[in-house]
Amino acid sequence: MTQRIGAVLGWPIDHSRSPAIMNAAFSAKGIDAIFVPIGVPPIGFVGGLAGLRGLSLLVARRQLPHKHAPP
Repeated sequence: MTQRIGAVLGWPIDHSRSPAIMNAAFSAKGIDAIFVPIGVPPIGFVGGLAGLRGLSLLVARRQLPHKHAPP
């Protein structure tokens, strides 16, 4: 089985605690996955989201200001 990938999209993203929290949870539950931050500026959100659709992500989350952007 290959390692699964999860991601959080935001701008800025460097402050996000989501990767540390999710990676600890994956490890504790024995889930072979990694959670990564992806910096996507608001103007590029729709295109960035479209680029992720081709991937088989385990989970994807968005942070502000993207929560106010259309899905």
